[in-house]
Amino acid sequence: MTRRLSCHNGVVAAGKSPSHPLTSDRCDACHATAVWMPAIYFDHSQSLGLCADCHNGVVAKGKGPKHPLTSDKCETCHTIKSWVSGTAVFDHTNVVAPCVNCHQKPVTHYPTTDQCQACHSTNSFAPAIRVDHNEVNGACETCHNGTVARGKPVTHILSTNACSACHSTVLFAPALSVDHTQVVGPCADCHLAGPASGKPLAHIPSSNNCGTCHSTMAWRPAVKVDHTQLNGACVSCHNGVTALGKPVSHLKTKDACQACHSTVAWKPVVAVDHKQVVGSCQSCHNGKLATGKPTGHVRTTAACSACHTTKAWIPARTTPSPTPLP
Repeated sequence: MTRRLSCHNGVVAAGKSPSHPLTSDRCDACHATAVWMPAIYFDHSQSLGLCADCHNGVVAKGKGPKHPLTSDKCETCHTIKSWVSGTAVFDHTNVVAPCVNCHQKPVTHYPTTDQCQACHSTNSFAPAIRVDHNEVNGACETCHNGTVARGKPVTHILSTNACSACHSTVLFAPALSVDHTQVVGPCADCHLAGPASGKPLAHIPSSNNCGTCHSTMAWRPAVKVDHTQLNGACVSCHNGVTALGKPVSHLKTKDACQACHSTVAWKPVVAVDHKQVVGSCQSCHNGKLATGKPTGHVRTTAACSACHTTKAWIPARTTPSPTPLP
């Protein structure tokens, strides 16, 4: 027969003390008449209070030292029928400790800090609801490879995969700067047909192989001039302003430098195109700059061009009148 509080109701006989846990009035659910104290067992189905009212480490066992840091609402995760295995769900809203105290990242997880909540939600752990790039330790391309996350678009300039060399996780586009050491395509891909500034109108006529003259470390001035990439005449640069022009000691000629000089070896001249010479023959052919009249030449005061031509110097086309002997 079930014994209820017919006597132990605080009137006929002593009832539950003020410190008694909140329970129903079925005393015999926990106590025996032979030995009232302590309770011989505890029928949790008769408990009306919260677990933590008793399971506080004083009245009854509380959370063990290995228990995750949580609030004291035991019943959000545990049941009195199966305390250890708990319920079918785990109420993470009562957890006050970092996720990593219980959850270990899988070996396939990309390198990050242990701040799981920076990307994941306790309501729906996978997939991540967002990615806090401040918590990522690995290189961008570890994820942004077109599989885990979006990679470089097909319109991206040819470059290495070092995304962070140009981009920021705070504002991915546009690029903060361009680290040209990571660019593997020709300069013209961007600085002509692409998104970057190209050759200015005042640039000397040249091919589009920018890297043959310019350096990505210091674009101006050009570190060298690869004359094989130039399309214009020498004098378009070698005019005494853009680059050195003819020295004052240069023989009188037109400005077709390439007629006599080579960009591979400027000096000495490869050949002399006499069609470009505007001075008299003897201004060069004086025995110093160039060979003069040989010792066996007839004595004459006539100009060289009076008898000779630049196409065929010998034989003379006419014979000069001998110079009268003194």
